[in-house]
Amino acid sequence: MGKLRFCLLLLVLTVAPCAYAQLAASDSIKTHALSEIWIRDPFILTDTLNQTYYLFGTTSSTQKPGSAGFDLYTSKDLVSWQGPYAIFRPYKGFWGSKNYWAPECHVYQGKYYLFATFFDTTANLRGTTILVADQPNGPFTEHAMGRITPQEWGALDGTL
Repeated sequence: MGKLRFCLLLLVLTVAPCAYAQLAASDSIKTHALSEIWIRDPFILTDTLNQTYYLFGTTSSTQKPGSAGFDLYTSKDLVSWQGPYAIFRPYKGFWGSKNYWAPECHVYQGKYYLFATFFDTTANLRGTTILVADQPNGPFTEHAMGRITPQEWGALDGTL
């Protein structure tokens, strides 16, 4: 009887955190009307195969600390949107030290390429780079290391 109680206790202690984590994750992904979404530089990618629209946009740490980067929302009808999904947050050592602008996503040979602009405090310039992911909801990582725009130029809102 003691082994059975121990096994049940172990099972509860193992399953409960997983269930809580899934519940917490699902709580942060909600359905929104377009008027409720607060992002800058919106870009919509249409996936005709899956009949899904992907809305990419710039977030700000002034909205929520630690949230600076790019978020994604998805929709089947351009009216109701699910999200936000954090698709890019700067990581330690990333060259773009502040300010993120205008994510624009394109599909090429089964990969998703995000053209975006960042501010480099070392050079005191904005530059555009390319991020890549296997799916539109990321995570996106650097495809081009650093700026793809000329190093001595300030650039804003790169596009393909």
